[in-house]
Amino acid sequence: MFTLRFCVIGGGSMGHRRIRDLLSLGYKDIIGYDIREDRRKEATEKFGILTYGDKIPLDVDAFIISTSPQEHYLYAEMAIKHKIPWFMEANCIPHPFKLKNGYISASLRFSPLINWVKDQKIEGIKEIRWECRQDIRLWHPNENIKDFYVGQGDTALREMICYEFQAISYIWGMPTITESKIQKLGDTDVEKDDAIIKFKTPKGISGILHVDLISPTLIRRMQLVQEDRTLDWRIITQGRLMEKAYRREIETFINALKGKAKYPYTIQEDRTILEMVAKIFKN
Repeated sequence: MFTLRFCVIGGGSMGHRRIRDLLSLGYKDIIGYDIREDRRKEATEKFGILTYGDKIPLDVDAFIISTSPQEHYLYAEMAIKHKIPWFMEANCIPHPFKLKNGYISASLRFSPLINWVKDQKIEGIKEIRWECRQDIRLWHPNENIKDFYVGQGDTALREMICYEFQAISYIWGMPTITESKIQKLGDTDVEKDDAIIKFKTPKGISGILHVDLISPTLIRRMQLVQEDRTLDWRIITQGRLMEKAYRREIETFINALKGKAKYPYTIQEDRTILEMVAKIFKN
């Protein structure tokens, strides 16, 4: 086993998922960091790891940044300054400085269905219809929305739009936005909760992305409209299948650190998507 020491920054649900995945891959030298005492205590009790709340250890081989999006760059900047490789969760805020020596989460690119569709190179597509429906009130059911990052402005909607375009661009190339409508439809404490975005792929295929964050039904759906039929899939993003995708993501990140694998999402792709989405919200 190639021994590595990790610092997982952020003790929420994603931080716990990353710790579980590291342990399942055989990496046991893990340190947790969170300013909240309750989260540090929970991580120690669940995983038996050492945790800090007053300082971030720098004698590690990599940071895994699983905080709220608003804090991602604070810890990425620290990692870059100290020449520590890093991995961060999916972004929704444009890069405030040049990122380097790191990797950014793109979990849908590890979905078996997404990779199958990409590999098939399906011809004759007239339109791509992509929808993501969730209820943000169920993301952290035991917490008030105002108490975590989704209750901060339009962060949740931005995050999910970026997340969907990570997959869309992986299959068909980086799209160009042709029209968009961002609105608030629900009675929640977020600024915006619904987006309808029309786009074109580099090969000229028209598409429409609908993100709905107040839906009582959880669904992520991809429809490919052809001349005489419509191919229709539901993309599973919960349960064991998606947990395997998260595990493959961390495994690929580690193998990229070792020089044994190429990570399938670049910092430049992330920058392009974030800037594209930021323009949508300015219009």
